[in-house]
Amino acid sequence: ILKTKINKELWDDKKGAYADAYYNGKLSSHISQQTNALAVVTGVSEKSKDKSIYKAIFNRQLTEPCRAGYFMFYLIEMLCVMGRRKEAMRRLKTYWGKMIERGATTFWETHDPESSNGKLPDKLWSLCHAYCAGPLFHLPAEILGVRDNKDSNLKNVRISPTIELCEFAKGKVPTKGGNIDIFWKKDGEGINIFNLKIPSRTHAKVKLPVQRDTKLSQIYCNNMNAKRNIKLTSKNLYFTVEGPEK
Repeated sequence: ILKTKINKELWDDKKGAYADAYYNGKLSSHISQQTNALAVVTGVSEKSKDKSIYKAIFNRQLTEPCRAGYFMFYLIEMLCVMGRRKEAMRRLKTYWGKMIERGATTFWETHDPESSNGKLPDKLWSLCHAYCAGPLFHLPAEILGVRDNKDSNLKNVRISPTIELCEFAKGKVPTKGGNIDIFWKKDGEGINIFNLKIPSRTHAKVKLPVQRDTKLSQIYCNNMNAKRNIKLTSKNLYFTVEGPEK
């Protein structure tokens, strides 16, 4: 009911995005990246509206860019949901990378990545703000590629790394059953070395960007070459793997 009401009352056909408010019988003239990011991430928005929303909220004549680290998380996640994962990681690198260039050793509450290097936020915002630690989620979820498959215990996962911004990646994703360990290295446009170790009784669906000449012998899972349901296309390698029994 709420989803239907939001789409009926807050969608602005002329601007191709959701308005921030409906007040006194009128649709607000203001649209924001924040409102529309939440609409996409929560599933309120229909997939058919993705292109229109994307075009509207990155139009500087219609919206102001998000500066708050908290809502940058949702903006990055919106791009991932839209299938724009490469752009999502570029924006993550720009926003938090520029923060580091300014001397940050903690997550700032807000800052303007377009400001000159060395410049602190204009106002005295928090310079150690846990709400703004979005990369702690998105780096494992996108660079390592580990996301749960509607399972909060991470017993049923999908693994699909975004490889455009790194030559290799290595890390652990903690779960209740143990760590998921991943290492990948790319050669050209695809992964040519991939090591995966998953906990017992964990099921993983894996999608790796590869090249046609990728050697399957370099794709290791739990220190074994055993994989199931292998499918190799011109751009991707798909397979499933089960964690060992205890």
